[in-house]
Amino acid sequence: MTGDWIALIRSDLGVIPNVIATPINIPVQVTSLSPIVPINYLGGEILTISGDNFGFDTSCIDVVFGDNTACQVVSASMTTITCMTNRLATSTLVSTSISIIIN
Repeated sequence: MTGDWIALIRSDLGVIPNVIATPINIPVQVTSLSPIVPINYLGGEILTISGDNFGFDTSCIDVVFGDNTACQVVSASMTTITCMTNRLATSTLVSTSISIIIN
């Protein structure tokens, strides 16, 4: 899963103190978004985001449009996030940004 991680080393005797102080960063990569046609501003559409390092825990993933409208995450894997769109704040939306936040 994406983020900064500190390596823990375990043995039969427990956790061995970590001498590696620098976290390992695993970045998220988005490769595509579907559908690529304008979505219905009334909501109810399935949006599929493809890429890498998303993680599996849907409670840790937020997808938000530029107008702060959330897209309800219904499933997630390391390579795909699927969400259901809610009604957007405006029907005159020409283009918008989408933020993917992984906690």
